This record gives sequence, structure tokens and C-alpha cells, in this order.
Amino acid sequence: MDCSPAATYSSRCGPIDGLDKSFFYAGRAIDPIAEKVARDADNVTVAFANFEGHRRNIELGFASVFVMLSLTLLISAVWMASLSPINSSDRSVV
Repeated sequence: MDCSPAATYSSRCGPIDGLDKSFFYAGRAIDPIAEKVARDADNVTVAFANFEGHRRNIELGFASVFVMLSLTLLISAVWMASLSPINSSDRSVV
């Protein structure tokens, strides 16, 4: 058991079944790395919840970028096709 000052301690107190006015008290040291992992997991959960709150705005942003790129490609393809000498009206049909 780590009794260093860096260790965090956890304790629990609860009634003992079958014995009146009797309680069980237990405590133990928690590894600082395990506590940090639990804290980091809580922070990630909060960050994910914030991300989910902005999900609709992010989806609309991606959709608008997709639509704008699609229209740009379509317009440039039509423009390039109109400049092509193959599409001139005086070509002969073989």
C-alpha cells in the first residue's frame, strides 16, 4: 500500500446488514496514475458531449463545403467544355 503524500485515499462507510448500529468503514490508497486516467476519461467525456452539442453546425459546415466544391467543379467543367474546339458547330460528322 502506497502511503506516500502523492497517493490519494478513498474511503467508504456503510451499514452492516444484520447488526444494529454497526457500520463498516474501509479505506485504501489510490494510485495517482489511476486517478489521472479516471480524470482524463471524465475530461474526454465532457469534450465529446460538447462536440455532440455542436454536431449539427459541423454537419452543416461540411455539407456547405461539399455543395460549393461540387458547384465549382460543375461550372468549371461546363466552362472548359464550352472552350473546347471539339464542340464547335462547324465540325463534320463522320
